[in-house]
Amino acid sequence: MKITKRQLRRIIKEEKRKVLKEAPRYASSDAQEWGTQSGQDLYVNLTDEQQAALSNLELAVDKCIAAGVADADITDTIESRTMS
Repeated sequence: MKITKRQLRRIIKEEKRKVLKEAPRYASSDAQEWGTQSGQDLYVNLTDEQQAALSNLELAVDKCIAAGVADADITDTIESRTMS
């Protein structure tokens, strides 16, 4: 069975999310700090405006997850916005 690059990326992202959700977290404030720290490590050489925009995106994704939006739908939405 063949899969496309897009399908492979989605599978990898979903598995990564599963692993990160299973990562040990000690308290809710520590979990929030852990999530923020991991996101900050991903972004280097960005302007303050770019940092703020990415932080807003992370908050929006968190709201989608809290509202029960499927990970695949979130990913598809973000990918569709970046492909133009």
